[in-house]
Order: sequence, then C-alpha cells, then structure tokens
Amino acid sequence: DHAAPRSRRAPLELKVQVLFGEVVGGTLNTHPGDLWVTRKGSVQVWNFDELFARGHTRCRKVDKCYGKQLPQSAVDTLCAALRASWALIRGASERLSREAGLDELRVDWLLGDPRWGPRIGELTYMGAGSRLSPPLSKRLSRAYAAAHLCRLGRLAVVACPPGAVCEEATCLWPLGSLDRSRHGHARIGGHSVAS
Repeated sequence: DHAAPRSRRAPLELKVQVLFGEVVGGTLNTHPGDLWVTRKGSVQVWNFDELFARGHTRCRKVDKCYGKQLPQSAVDTLCAALRASWALIRGASERLSREAGLDELRVDWLLGDPRWGPRIGELTYMGAGSRLSPPLSKRLSRAYAAAHLCRLGRLAVVACPPGAVCEEATCLWPLGSLDRSRHGHARIGGHSVAS
C-alpha cells in the first residue's frame, strides 16, 4: 500500500508499455517521471539534477496528488515484485498484445499484495507512451512510427557507422538525447520519410 490521492492506501501500479508484442519498459502510476523499468525488469531511478539540467520539468498535478518524492518503500516494493514476478508480468503483457494483434498496448499491473500477487488492473491502447517522461515519450513515438514505416516499406533503419556523426534529420534518437554517449545513434536510411 502506497501513496494515493488524499493519502488513501492504494496498491502500487506499474504501467507496462508494449510495442509490437515486445515489452519496452514501464513507469509507476504515481511518479511516472521518477523511474523506468527496463525490458529486462531492472529499475532505473533518474537523477533529477541531470534531468532538470536538460530541461525536464515536473508535472505539478501529479506532484500535488502523490507528492514530489517517490517513497523508498514504493521502490522497495517494486523491486521485490519485479524479482519475484517479472517473467510473468512481461510474458503476460506480451501475450496479450500479440494475441490481440495490437501494435501497441499498455498493461497496468497492481503490485505488492502478498496474497494475490501481481494482477492486471487495466489494458489501454493509447498511442505509444504518452504518459512517459518527454525524452522517453519522444523516443518511443519515433520507434513506433519507424516500425510502421518499415512495415509499409517506406523506411529502412541502418546503424550509424562507429565514429560517424548522424544528421539530426535522419536520426531516430535526436542529437543531444540523454542516451547519446551510451548507445550511439540509430540512423534512418534507404527510403525517404516524407510522404
């Protein structure tokens, strides 16, 4: 049980984003910009000093409802639930998306109940991650659009050669993005993106 509007007790809610039948990650309902659950079930807690230096802003409405600080107990509960049940959460989320034939799906999981374990609370077809922090939302939106363009034969994605500088107009991950130094750039090649 964790922070909820007006301090009501509530289960921890993990929003798992699935694109083309593959889990790409997830966020918490109460603090969507505070951390990211990776495809492998690891938790990346963001450093707010670095985010703010790059122009990230907090959502006042979310802060007012749930508080500015993500309680450590919520992170502990999340990590314990992921250790025990990530294979189930990821597998069920991917199966739901694939069996329904959806290109995108958000599966909201209720976590932290020792009796019931993880349970699906809601399924949402929502358009490629609009609840995410802006840098992640932009990346997922571009990946989502690029996958559809690839499927239609209107785009080919090729790796940017090591050491090469990718042009922003052809880069799926924009120059200056948070993951620039760690992951390099994916480059659009082959076909024109314009209609």
